[in-house]
Amino acid sequence: QIAGVDGLAQEVVSKQKDCVVFVAMRSCRTCKGINPVFTKLARERGSGELMFAKADATGATGKALGRQLGIVSVPSFVLFRNGVRYGAVSASKLPSERLDQALNDLAEGKDFDTSLEEAKE
Repeated sequence: QIAGVDGLAQEVVSKQKDCVVFVAMRSCRTCKGINPVFTKLARERGSGELMFAKADATGATGKALGRQLGIVSVPSFVLFRNGVRYGAVSASKLPSERLDQALNDLAEGKDFDTSLEEAKE
């Protein structure tokens, strides 16, 4: 669990990790439905190379983190390459073809396809 901007800096940025952060809010019903599927995805695809984390966008700390990450809606998935923001994908369900594509591109060292940010699934 990433706790605010400081938590992001400690867990992802300073460690220069490849990471996908699931940004959600406690009051979001869609987020609650995605949560167990994201946990399963983390078990299946998580490795020493790719870290999976969750972040709560609730409250002042969460809102500050959301602003830092450029989040406009939840649920969102923010990807990092070597601790630097790589891109973000909004999805209202998992599995998501757009998130899968972004994860594959990240793993293969490709540039982020900005068209993946544009539409919500």
